[in-house]
Amino acid sequence: MSRPVPWPGSSDFGVYSNFARSVAECPDAPALMGREVSLSYAALDRRVRALAACLTAAGVTHGDTVGLLATRSVGTVAGMLACLRIGAVFVPLDPVFAPEQLRSILDDASPVATLVAEDQTALAGDLGVARPVSLSPATSDDAGPAAAAGEIACILYTSGTTGRPKGVPVTTRAIAAMAMQEPIAMHPGDVALNAATVACDGSLYDIFVPLMSGAALAIVEAPTPSLDDIAGTMTRHGVTIASWYAGLHHLMIDHGIEAFATLRASLSGGDVMSVPHARRLLERFPDLALLNVYGPTETCAQSMWHRVTHADLERGAIAIGRALPGEEAVLLDTDLRPAQAGGTGQLALGGVGVSPGYSGEPGLTAAAFIADP
Repeated sequence: MSRPVPWPGSSDFGVYSNFARSVAECPDAPALMGREVSLSYAALDRRVRALAACLTAAGVTHGDTVGLLATRSVGTVAGMLACLRIGAVFVPLDPVFAPEQLRSILDDASPVATLVAEDQTALAGDLGVARPVSLSPATSDDAGPAAAAGEIACILYTSGTTGRPKGVPVTTRAIAAMAMQEPIAMHPGDVALNAATVACDGSLYDIFVPLMSGAALAIVEAPTPSLDDIAGTMTRHGVTIASWYAGLHHLMIDHGIEAFATLRASLSGGDVMSVPHARRLLERFPDLALLNVYGPTETCAQSMWHRVTHADLERGAIAIGRALPGEEAVLLDTDLRPAQAGGTGQLALGGVGVSPGYSGEPGLTAAAFIADP
């Protein structure tokens, strides 16, 4: 059954507040499923409280930036939620990234403390992180009441394909809005897949939407997982919803299409969806909802959607569709005015998912974030 998340403007419109609602409503339900450790909502809540207390003891306060040096894991998710509980801003630092890239992010974000996974303490020392805090806290949950939600949940760094990587602040409202976006909403009983790097925008959907919805999250914990690792996680935990970057989606269809057997929805974005791969997947699982999603990091990854149909396959092209609830999509001409019907131009996205701009880059922000035409 669907459990609606409040719309923008409600006092309960937030990521942590909706996770807390899941804890209250289904404390014994599975929240996180890892390779060796799985946690119920109540157990995850205790770990989050303990980590929040550790961050507070380290001097972290509302609005501060906190690094997160870890790959996908149960502890990593707890660390993110602990930051949100005290109103801090987390900055994911995937240890798989090159050290110089991590140093660049640390220099730019200047976190006041850094949550560090047990197996990354040596790297934390090499990087010279400020105030390292272990992601494996004591069992104490003396964290006090949750703070008011901060405006910014996290800062993600772009790949740098168009220049130096830029920090993109993502608002708590933008992440919370993803939980309301039919037809890809999750419900209690769903199991979502988390295979994306914690440092990318796709992971925000994978991690937070299930936990705001009372669903479970199946985590692929290998730092650099193989296709077999991902397929094994899907089969072992009966994953019902998976979100992919298009290239990985195509590889999984080629390598392990039977792993899609338990899915009710498969979302693909970040690149052009292959028609032959879409056809093969729908021929094997005709009841599967196959969704093409579109949106950059600057709009919290998902702004538009389209459910793939047999008509798309016959045309040989798959649309990026229409704007999700709370989002807007407008085609602009070269003068940044709405283009004529049937014309060409550049796509402008607006709505609750839009970032406030690039961190410390007012010039780039002014060029990319424009007034609503």
